[in-house]
Order: sequence, then structure tokens, then C-alpha cells
Amino acid sequence: MRGSFVNISGELSRSGFTGLAEVSYKLDGISKAKIVFIKGRIVDCKITKLISKTEINGDHAINELLKVDKCVVDLYTINESSVDDFGLNEVYLKDLKDNPFAGRRKFY
Repeated sequence: MRGSFVNISGELSRSGFTGLAEVSYKLDGISKAKIVFIKGRIVDCKITKLISKTEINGDHAINELLKVDKCVVDLYTINESSVDDFGLNEVYLKDLKDNPFAGRRKFY
């Protein structure tokens, strides 16, 4: 997908997307973001600045992405049966052999 982050994330939210979105963009340097969506809701976000090797996480990362007018997004779906939803603020991925996000991990 290509376009503004606001439009793409809105579409993913409306569609109830569950998976990983990898966003490539240029805003004060080249950056890559990884965003985890569970049932259309962003539960984790991390940006890596490729040149400076710095990272931005959470709300600070989302705020930067909201400024991005042009980006390329690659999507990787997660089967919803691989997700345990324990509440509004905690989502766990089950340990499954076919899970590309192996390992039990807590997302916020």
C-alpha cells in the first residue's frame, strides 16, 4: 500500500486488520516503523531511524507517523486464533509453530 499514514491506518482500523504493518518513509531521514494491529486497533508501534540508529516507541512513534504524507506499507496478517485478548490494554500472541511472531510477547 502507498499513501498517507493517516489514510492507510484508518483503512486498516475500519477493516479490523490483525497483523503487522511495516511502514517505510522519509521524514527527517529514512525510517522504518513496525506497527502491530489487533482487530483494527494499534497495540504496539516502534520506529527505527536507519541513519542515526535511534528508536522511537509508543505514543511518540504514533505522533511521528501522523505527520507522514507519503509512505509504503507492507502488511503481514496474523491469524486471529494466534491471539489471546486478555483485556483492553494487554494482548498476547500464543506460541504456535506456524506463528511468524514466535514467542509469548505482551503488546500495549
